Amino acid sequence: MEPCKALCFLSKDEQNGEVKRRFMASAVSVNGQTFLLTSSSAIKDKDKQEKLMFKRYSRKHFGHYTVKASFFGEFGEFTFLRIKDTVKGNGKNFDIHRLNLELPPLESLNVLTSPCAMEKSKFDFNCDGDIRKIELSDKSIEETSILGAPIIIEQSGQFSVIGVVGWTSEETLCPCYWNKNTLGEFSLVC
Repeated sequence: MEPCKALCFLSKDEQNGEVKRRFMASAVSVNGQTFLLTSSSAIKDKDKQEKLMFKRYSRKHFGHYTVKASFFGEFGEFTFLRIKDTVKGNGKNFDIHRLNLELPPLESLNVLTSPCAMEKSKFDFNCDGDIRKIELSDKSIEETSILGAPIIIEQSGQFSVIGVVGWTSEETLCPCYWNKNTLGEFSLVC
């Protein structure tokens, strides 16, 4: 499965009529249920009350796949959204591609990537002890547009999410990785 097809984008309309990407989420499977996963720093208080409309990634038909979701729960640096509906441009439903959740590998986390890195933007991960920072090699990309992007690993052709792109209090991008406590806490709820 191509991991890009699990990506969804929430956009906002600017005053000049331009549409800007606000954040990303990825479809994940947990205990047989499907959720959208994003960074808790991407979610505003009003998002927790509203139905959110995402556009699923598609190389050929971007904008034709709508994913309707609502707030499910916040677990530390991670927020899960319950998928309410998936509708194609023709009004019919579609099955959304899902990624699995995994704990990060014990080896270096500096070489990990995000599915959007396979497309236009390459993420360089700099992790030095307690310093967590993501630097984009393409400076033309607005940092908040990739907030919530999944951090993935590939093992034997299977892609799994081990974290998301978060936002620090200093307003810089940072990798947020699963740990046993957070993953266990979420698994108990759903």
